[in-house]
Amino acid sequence: MQPMRSRSEPDNDKDNEGEVLDDFLGATVISPSSWWRKRSTWHIGREDRLKMPRSLEMLLDDYNLALGVESPNAKLIRPRLDAILIQIVSGVKEARQRSENTSLRVGSQSSRFGMSAILDTVSWGSRHRLCIAHDFEGCSFIVGCTVDYALWYGSRQDLETNFIVVRSDVLMEDECWMPLAAMSIIHYARKKAGRNAEIYGICTDSYKWTFLHLNSKSQYSSLHLDWTQGQQEEIVSQIGKIVKQAIEIAISEAQMNRRKMTVSQMTGCMVLE
Repeated sequence: MQPMRSRSEPDNDKDNEGEVLDDFLGATVISPSSWWRKRSTWHIGREDRLKMPRSLEMLLDDYNLALGVESPNAKLIRPRLDAILIQIVSGVKEARQRSENTSLRVGSQSSRFGMSAILDTVSWGSRHRLCIAHDFEGCSFIVGCTVDYALWYGSRQDLETNFIVVRSDVLMEDECWMPLAAMSIIHYARKKAGRNAEIYGICTDSYKWTFLHLNSKSQYSSLHLDWTQGQQEEIVSQIGKIVKQAIEIAISEAQMNRRKMTVSQMTGCMVLE
């Protein structure tokens, strides 16, 4: 978190960092979701249920063999997470393209706007820093959070992502709420600009998974799953469901005229590579 130079600066920036972030989160006015909204958010229906891809299962086994370690192990976190996220997104996109090819619905919205081009916009980006200005005790600070992965369905300048992931490089012992700060920045900026502000987040070591959701009413909920406790298909299905939602948002955005001002221009929120 860095102070802007336009106003008087605090004596010690580091001492204020946590306080500034807490104050910003307070300004976003997020609150816990009701139990029934939480239940609805994390429900996996029959159409969203995904099986564990055999290719992914084999690849994860290969990592154990190649690195000479047994799971769970911190050495496996990054390659495991990369494989899981990439294979699920590619699998969902391939399934949607096959469905589009076989249905051939004349005049369908997705056909008119080009499903292949829409699917190309839905992709992972890595190591993004989200920054937004925030006033605190007479000074203007830059609140910044880094995410390891973001699923984009469109423009970075419009913060067109519905899903961010923060990777823990050590084995997690419990739930992790680290993504909530970055989620709040995106949610706050897009809501202020009058856009769809719903967003999901994950914190994971590729074994334990904390799913977070922030809805359009600024209400959050969480779900904790464990890969080592037989919940692989639930994890895969939750990720797949979020990816499907990103595709639907991309279809909707393709039907709209591009706005004159981006979310970044309207709110000052920036995405740095």
